[in-house]
Amino acid sequence: MSIDFYRYNILPSLLVGTTTIAAIVSFYPAAMAAKSPQEIAQIANLITVQVNTSIPGKGSGSGVIIAKNGNNYTVLTANHVQRDVGENPTIRTYDGNSYPVTNMQSLGSLENEKDPDLAVLTFTAASNYQPATVGNSDQAVLGSQIFVFGYPVQGVGEDRKIGADRDSEFSPGYITSRRSGAKYGYAIRYNAVTLGGMSGGSVLDVDGRVIGIHGLGDQDLGKGVTESGQDVSVKIKTGFNSAIPINAFVAMRSKIGKNAENIAINNTASTDNAAARITNPQSTTDFVVAGLVQTEKGNNSAAVKHYTEAISRDANNAEAYYQRANTRYSQGDDTGAVEDYTEAINRNPNYVTAYFNRGFIRLNQKDSKGAIEDFSSVIRLDPNDVLAYYNRAAARSQQQDKEGTIADYSQVISIDSNYVPAYMERARFRNSLGDRKGAIEDYTVAIGIVGNDPSSSNHAIAKYNRGILRRNLGDRQGALEDLQSAATLFEQQKETAYYQKAMDEIKWLSREIGVPSNPSPVNNSNQGGTEGGI
Repeated sequence: MSIDFYRYNILPSLLVGTTTIAAIVSFYPAAMAAKSPQEIAQIANLITVQVNTSIPGKGSGSGVIIAKNGNNYTVLTANHVQRDVGENPTIRTYDGNSYPVTNMQSLGSLENEKDPDLAVLTFTAASNYQPATVGNSDQAVLGSQIFVFGYPVQGVGEDRKIGADRDSEFSPGYITSRRSGAKYGYAIRYNAVTLGGMSGGSVLDVDGRVIGIHGLGDQDLGKGVTESGQDVSVKIKTGFNSAIPINAFVAMRSKIGKNAENIAINNTASTDNAAARITNPQSTTDFVVAGLVQTEKGNNSAAVKHYTEAISRDANNAEAYYQRANTRYSQGDDTGAVEDYTEAINRNPNYVTAYFNRGFIRLNQKDSKGAIEDFSSVIRLDPNDVLAYYNRAAARSQQQDKEGTIADYSQVISIDSNYVPAYMERARFRNSLGDRKGAIEDYTVAIGIVGNDPSSSNHAIAKYNRGILRRNLGDRQGALEDLQSAATLFEQQKETAYYQKAMDEIKWLSREIGVPSNPSPVNNSNQGGTEGGI
């Protein structure tokens, strides 16, 4: 589940206005003893819930019990989770019980990138559930250890786990950056591994306090393109993910009314010594974390030195090789990156993102055989990875395996029915195999998903290509309508060459069916009636 946003961070100052802030429960013990990861996992399990949809085809997410008032519970989650589950969602607690959501409240607008991606849901239960203890996210500094807990969607086909069937995931990591001006408030970045469905889940510090709400996936380092100009991938997987600092919610807690009175806040100093981990690294892990921080700052040479030092201390540290590979890739050293990804895989045969990134580079190097092997390994380890299927399709297209290419795009669509590029590419290959009706169906679906967004190149191209296919099947009136719409969109997008191409087709078709061409072409000197699309 995502908003289709992938990388953000610190929330601008929130305006609380003149509304009186309700009192909250705060406590300040004299000192805290550091908790083990096992203890933190137990806390996370008790406070984190599933947010499940009742509508087929809708997504599911996670949430955190943030307050209790009698039998009424308040769950904090991501706003895009609240949007994606639709009407009549349910909350499933750690004990397997499900409860209808009695109220949903957005704390920001998904149309405004300055608003935090937060929402609250409420449910009623006779059982006694433990609300989270909220920490001070300002203490979550570079190098701080964190733990992400949520319920990912995994598997495909009969093995696909969605909704209430999802298992929990507990993922440790370290904070790698805090960024100002973050879109949707996603300020805290970390290297904890996360999956779709964990959005809205808890991010805890080493003392078991919630310091963030997870909701943002990986960052890209680059992209490739297929022969048709479509993106091969939206990203190389860096492993960096993001959360909204809990202080952003605390600053606006008055919006949830009386439930704000029962939020437990513990601002005691963290037991984590994060600063020393960065400024004076001692262990192998310290050097990896210090390298991650330098990577986020763009200090690639310093990052490579830290990763190399980590490797010299522990030659079997797969993450050090993986992160050094990412940094080398960002420096333009594809050969060194592939070597390091290979070393990471040799030490951890299940290192799914190392396979993905090595496959990505091999794909761009036209090593289609190696790319297919790598993306197949990704799919074996994570059958729900849409991008692995999408990129394997591109690799198969390099081998002229059109049936295999179509099969992979179909698999993308079965996992994510709104993934427009897969429809666009599958349409192209269906047409190349003579399945014009199938291609038209795919372009029609893509058009319906994109809507009339004048900024969408996919919409304009889909309209143009569907127009060409309709003309070739004898539907000249439908073709003319599509081409006129495409021309208007191309003109709005200032795509002069495509606009002219569409106008040439409009003129040719208009002559054929005896109607005036509209809109008026800029230059009609070229001959229309081409067989192929864009």
